[in-house]
Amino acid sequence: MSSTQGHSNVGFRGVYESQNQRHYTQEEMDEMAKHTGENVRGFMPSMLLPTLVPDPESHPEQLTQSQQRARRRNSTGSRQKRKQAESLKKDPTLAATLHGNAPAKGAIIDKELQEEDEAALRRKSDSLPGKKY
Repeated sequence: MSSTQGHSNVGFRGVYESQNQRHYTQEEMDEMAKHTGENVRGFMPSMLLPTLVPDPESHPEQLTQSQQRARRRNSTGSRQKRKQAESLKKDPTLAATLHGNAPAKGAIIDKELQEEDEAALRRKSDSLPGKKY
């Protein structure tokens, strides 16, 4: 019986050498950073940090007119996005048609089922006593 323990016929021997999985000391990392210019420590130098802007919510009186206009524009834009998200929830085929594509079969079936459910709910609510027209 032959023993093949420790021997591999797959791949190159160089792949399994210990140098590939070596842990570097801090001095070696600093030396690499000097030669490559890469940030090996993982923190951002203070000169590259953006200047801290105070929270506009805490001091609204300090906003300039242009900042106030931008905030109003953003609020109307977010309102429009919310409306569009609501309409996308109501109509499963709307997303595809907005992008100029044909809706998927599943979306079409979902829309049909949704319409059937709404019609059934309307019929049930019409038959309730005390329903005012």
